[in-house]
Formats: sequence, C-alpha cells, structure tokens
Amino acid sequence: MMMTYDLFPHEMLGVEYYAKVVDELDKTAATNPSKRRLLLDGVAQLDGIYGMQWIDLSDGAREAALRKIEKTEFFGTVRDQTITGLYGNPLVYRMFNYGGPSAEYGGYIERGFDDIGWLPQA
Repeated sequence: MMMTYDLFPHEMLGVEYYAKVVDELDKTAATNPSKRRLLLDGVAQLDGIYGMQWIDLSDGAREAALRKIEKTEFFGTVRDQTITGLYGNPLVYRMFNYGGPSAEYGGYIERGFDDIGWLPQA
C-alpha cells in the first residue's frame, strides 16, 4: 500500500482509499498467474535495490528505488491501477471537489458551470 501512496501522496485521503487499490491488485493476482508473478517479482526487485525490504527504507530511499524501476512493467501496472482505482473512486471525487463525470448529465455547461462572468461571450 505504501507504493500507491508514494506514487500519489494525498494527506487528506485516508489509508482506506489506497487499500482499495491494493485490494484490486490482489484480486487480479488471485485470478491471473502472470500478473501475480509480475507483482511478486516487482516487490522482490524493489526489496533488492538496497538489500532490505523497500517498505523499511526512508522516504527518500523509497522514492529513489521507485525511480530506478519506473520504466518496468511492474511499476506501470501499479501506477495505472492506482490512477484508475484512486481517481476513479467517487468518494475521492469529493475530496478534490470534483463532481465526477458529466457526459451522462449533458455536460458541465447545462449543470450550472457556465455562470462565470469573466469568460467573454463567443
């Protein structure tokens, strides 16, 4: 879970939002042997960078280790799942004052977001 937080740290979000991302990764690993192997190997690679468990490293050392693997499939998988799992969560929308997708409601203009006075008329 620390990796998801280190990739996208938001102090206002509780650990439960990051835990949900990890739960989704766990579900994928449980049903997809190649993803399971990818995740296990990725964690082992992180642990091997400084010869100790990545989670026990200082903040700076964890970041440096992540930078060393940022082009790997493991990093991309965790990053992508964190983006979709964290920022696609309607409960997280509220924390950022985001109203969520608007296409199914006719867009933002018809929902009162066209009332800005400083925007010149077209």
